[in-house]
Amino acid sequence: MNGRFGPLDGGYALAAAWTGQEFQGRIGSFLNGMDVRIGATPTGLTGRVGGVSFGFDVEAEVAGTRMQGRLGSYLDGTDFVLEFTPEGAAGRIGGVLDGQDMTLQLYAGEVRGRLGGVTQGWDVRMDLGAVPFPLAALLAVCAHRVQTESQRAAQDARRQG
Repeated sequence: MNGRFGPLDGGYALAAAWTGQEFQGRIGSFLNGMDVRIGATPTGLTGRVGGVSFGFDVEAEVAGTRMQGRLGSYLDGTDFVLEFTPEGAAGRIGGVLDGQDMTLQLYAGEVRGRLGGVTQGWDVRMDLGAVPFPLAALLAVCAHRVQTESQRAAQDARRQG
């Protein structure tokens, strides 16, 4: 599975594989990215994006046409909810005040969509391959969090020196 989140000059690439039980790959470049490892559970998906000290846990529960979960810890995590339709998925990452809307569409084995609004949003484009659509949608949510974490780290570095 290959994909792209955001613009060519500031976005993140996706390269990953689904083994049937676990998703393994990378969001972003070698220097500015995070490894992804997400596995299937009886009720959804669970895993980790990034390493031990810099990264976040992924928990998602799938019930019918709805996926909801959390990226990160209880204190600094981000909630998300997605509703699946035959055409794709729509939902929200984050809260009412600080969150962003998400819309994904299926086009002949490809996922296209948008995270956020017109001026501050990111385009999403992924080739599905053998990856189930709900997992691809979760990867888009994870890419949003990778972007957020990277921006936060860059701001902290600028403040410190």
